[in-house]
Amino acid sequence: MKRRENTLDSRVEKIRDSGRNSIFIADQLAGNGCQIDCVDILEIAIEKLRANAREHGISNCIYGYVDTIEHYPIAENLYDMIIAISALEHVESREVFLNKLKEIHCTP
Repeated sequence: MKRRENTLDSRVEKIRDSGRNSIFIADQLAGNGCQIDCVDILEIAIEKLRANAREHGISNCIYGYVDTIEHYPIAENLYDMIIAISALEHVESREVFLNKLKEIHCTP
C-alpha cells in the first residue's frame, strides 16, 4: 500500500489514542520511531487495530490495550500527543471525567 505524504509533525515520538483510529497516524509517523499506545474498551477493536497495523506494515509502532479510559493510567509527560475520539464522553461520572482531564494535563 502506498504511504501518504506526511502531514504530521515528525518530532512527535509517543502518542496515546483511544483505540482504532491510529492507523493513519502511525502510517504518517512510522519512519521516525514513533510509538502509539491505543486503548479501547472492546477487545475486538484492538484485534482489528492489530490486524490493520499488520496489513499496513506498521505493527512495530502500535500497541493495543483493552481497558476503559477511566482505568488506563496516563503518566505525567509520557505522551507528546493524546487523542481521545469518542472516549471521554463515555466515562461513568462527571467527577471521573474531571479527574481524567486533570490526569492528562501536561505541564512544560
